[in-house]
Amino acid sequence: MVTGSRRDDPARQHTTSPACPSTIAVATATLYNLLRRATPSRQGAFRGHDEQSHIPCAPLTTTSPRWLVPMAKPKKARQQPAPTAVPQEQSFVHPRPTGAVWTYLPLWLLVAFVLRAAVALAGDFLLHPDEIMQYLEPAHRLVFGNGVMFWEHYYGARSWIMPGLIAGVLWLCALVGLDEPHAYIAVVKLFFCALSLLIPLGMYLFCRRHWDERSARLALVLGVFWYELVAFAHKPMTEFVAAALMCALLAVMPLHAPAQAWRWWAAAGVVGALAVAVRFQYAPLIGVILLVGVSRAPTTGRLAMLGGGAVVVCAVGALETLHWGMPFYSYWGNVVANLGLDEIRVGESPPWMMSWQLLHASGGLLAVAAAGVVGHVRRRGFVLGLLVLLVILHILPNHREYRFIFAAVPLWLMVFADVVAVASERATPAGTWIRHAGAGVAVLVSVAGMFNAIPGQNGIYKSFSKESSHFNFLRTHDPGLQLYRRLSEDDTVHGLLDASAEYETTGGYYYLHRAIPFYDRVMWNKVAGDHAPADYFSHIITRTSAGGGHDVTAREVNGNTVRVLKTDYGHERYPAFIADSDSGELVYWSNPSSRRPQPDYVMVDQAGDLVLWKRQPAHPVKQWRGYQISTFSSPDTVDFLQRIIFGHELPDPPPHHGIAFVDD
Repeated sequence: MVTGSRRDDPARQHTTSPACPSTIAVATATLYNLLRRATPSRQGAFRGHDEQSHIPCAPLTTTSPRWLVPMAKPKKARQQPAPTAVPQEQSFVHPRPTGAVWTYLPLWLLVAFVLRAAVALAGDFLLHPDEIMQYLEPAHRLVFGNGVMFWEHYYGARSWIMPGLIAGVLWLCALVGLDEPHAYIAVVKLFFCALSLLIPLGMYLFCRRHWDERSARLALVLGVFWYELVAFAHKPMTEFVAAALMCALLAVMPLHAPAQAWRWWAAAGVVGALAVAVRFQYAPLIGVILLVGVSRAPTTGRLAMLGGGAVVVCAVGALETLHWGMPFYSYWGNVVANLGLDEIRVGESPPWMMSWQLLHASGGLLAVAAAGVVGHVRRRGFVLGLLVLLVILHILPNHREYRFIFAAVPLWLMVFADVVAVASERATPAGTWIRHAGAGVAVLVSVAGMFNAIPGQNGIYKSFSKESSHFNFLRTHDPGLQLYRRLSEDDTVHGLLDASAEYETTGGYYYLHRAIPFYDRVMWNKVAGDHAPADYFSHIITRTSAGGGHDVTAREVNGNTVRVLKTDYGHERYPAFIADSDSGELVYWSNPSSRRPQPDYVMVDQAGDLVLWKRQPAHPVKQWRGYQISTFSSPDTVDFLQRIIFGHELPDPPPHHGIAFVDD
């Protein structure tokens, strides 16, 4: 009889510390109880085997916690057969037989979806500009006709698979009348939240087939609640979608009953090929999983898997040929572009950076998972090996960002779940302590991460190229996207200048959704020059100034020394529109000695450090013939792309950045 456990002492079962009024404390306590119960002690253990001693665990009984007992009609008690001995160490290539899945699996997936949807709909944050400029904006341009075009999609350095998928969702939204930003943005977010459920589902199915039900249930709960899986679920980026497809592939590879399961082998080929098509940088990782799985497949299984993969490959090749005139052109273009950019990123970040970021974001739990492989290489080594391979693949290039190795998160979570589950199986004080400590630390890290309270957490997600924007998960969302949402519902907006940012860090037409002239702080100066602002836009977004906008400093920009204005956010290059914090008026600085107030514009809204100005009274604005802007039409940009990125002559870009005025 083990003493010192809460289950053994009824007087201690409901003894808790005083309730904390803070949201973090309440969330921590709730999640801790869920995780603690997902790794039951000996009295409530699943029927199976102790990994080290081969002692059968106690079966589920009516005395077990109700949440562990499958929902079924009461049956007459009968003698349970003795469990069949199984090998001490289960490996990836020798999975154990499995029965019916956990009765509460759909309920946990519903909880996962609700959590992800709540974060997605709570507000907007940009993890990286690629989210809008490479995926959402091209999809919006494809469906609604207006959008900003970036060089990657014009010269074939990005696949249309992700924008095409999003465009399909937007087209369906428009078909049923959900063609306003407040509606279709929510639908797209919820679509990717649903797609992300493949991660906790795949974690559960993999663990129960290759380890045991105890590890699978803890992995499922971790997959449901872990903050990174929740916060990034709605992001339409290739890293996150490919990670979901990888987990789905792990759930079915390798397969049992190979002679009768050719459909599953075909499905595995389809899923694996889709993962590579979405993010081809994961090809070696997916290839290892498929090779290990196919090594056990019969001839029919191998043919089915090859056939499933071939269908996807042919479909992708046909899509590329239809758009670019050559199969897989964008994949080749992406490789060439990345190799060209890699040369100018030398020294940008140290090779060990992503490994440290992964350890940092895990709150140190990654080290526990890695230590758990020692002595259990056959059981857990394959999963950790996939993680190591993923990291190595992404530390070789000079461009390193944490989001590139997002697929490592579910991998180490599965290993951590198995380590805690096996250790807590032992009916000893140490096993109880491990169970409580593992659940407690996982809860603390996850809740702290969700509230962006892990020390140095923001530095993990900000890329070294300084392109990242606001990324608080639950609070202080991106002020620019807030203003764009409001502008999309304002019928008095006839032209917009976002003087606070460049196109890649704005909400784009995806958030604006109005067929109006739309300038960023660079395009305005190229198109309008020194002309009157009122002729070009009715609304302006600016940042507030520091010291009345008079703090002028010299700064090196792209190798040239320029004069810049200091603002509350940082520095603005001349010419610039600034909200003068001293006078409260909009000021246009065309050069360090030219301060031109704009009294016709009045402040109508503010979000964070951004101010929205409106022309009063209304003034006619020069309209465009079409609303598809190219950001790369300047000779300097084209020359850079030809010499540094692609290394050969490129087709001419759209003239005048694709802008043609109706009156011209």
